[in-house]
Amino acid sequence: EKKLQQAKTRIKAAERAEARARARERKVKLQVEKKSAEIEAQRVNALRNERKRLEAIAAEERLAQQRRWQRQQAEQKAAADKAAAVVAQPKVKEKQPEKGKESFSSNPCNSPSAKFLSTCKK
Repeated sequence: EKKLQQAKTRIKAAERAEARARARERKVKLQVEKKSAEIEAQRVNALRNERKRLEAIAAEERLAQQRRWQRQQAEQKAAADKAAAVVAQPKVKEKQPEKGKESFSSNPCNSPSAKFLSTCKK
């Protein structure tokens, strides 16, 4: 009877120890799962941030490319305008010598610097 009671006590103690061990295992398993979930969430968050960063870089690159294209178009337009001005300029140059002939005077006292000439004093 006494041995039976001791055996039952040992069995109950072993069952309690086994239950505690299972509880510890569950706790450790839950901690591992929680840690895995945190790591996965960090990985997903890092991927999301990387995607946003790459999209921002791509948008900046598209904007820079558009600006380069606009600058190139403006330069081409300026070059075309300059070429048109060069083509139109000979006509202007032909008219300018006539103005020079009209403004030339053989009398040095009629020039703007005549006041510095001693011979032109009034």
